[in-house]
Amino acid sequence: SALPRQPAFFHLWFLYPLLLSYLAMPLMRAVFAQSGRLVGYALVLWGVAAAWMFAGNLATGNAEPGVLWPDYPYYLGYVLLGGALARLRGSVPLWAAGGLFGLSAAVTLFLTYAWSARLGTASEQFLGYFAPNVAAGAMAAFLFLDGLSRRLGRAAQAVIRFLGSLSFGVYAVHPVIILYLIGDTRSWFANPSLIALAGIATVVLGSGVIAFVLSRIPLLRRLV
Repeated sequence: SALPRQPAFFHLWFLYPLLLSYLAMPLMRAVFAQSGRLVGYALVLWGVAAAWMFAGNLATGNAEPGVLWPDYPYYLGYVLLGGALARLRGSVPLWAAGGLFGLSAAVTLFLTYAWSARLGTASEQFLGYFAPNVAAGAMAAFLFLDGLSRRLGRAAQAVIRFLGSLSFGVYAVHPVIILYLIGDTRSWFANPSLIALAGIATVVLGSGVIAFVLSRIPLLRRLV
């Protein structure tokens, strides 16, 4: 009886902007139905607004920007961006997309280290969803993985589609793995990096198994 009165697990915050994205989908379709120029204008406005928000967090030296509900509408920009990138399929070389992703990852690593050293505490400022380096990496990853999937054979594409079909289920059930199994990984290794890798593997594989089992149950398969 106490469960409905408890706050949601904090990792499930993305369900709220996801719901907002679905509700705004008719508007997104209307924008795309007009012209590419209108989409471009919308993306420019979104980029300016997101950059302004990021600059505000950076100016205050906020170590952990966090995820706040007023930020949820900003995620609609990624919906538009995904649609715009889908129109670029095949026009961006695979090496260019992969190189941009590698560069973004290197910049993120450097900025996170430098900013954390400056603040004297671990900072997630340059790991946020609206950090320019993260946005560039997300675009590059989208183009790279999309291009790579189209170059693979049908068997590999079938595997990718299967794993993709489990992605929401993995996200939905991964708090269970974190709460009840992730702590065990701390006793497996002494090296913090290996502990982190073991934790990630435990969450991904454990959640994947649960999501797969749930997807085989007729009444639950539409949820996961």
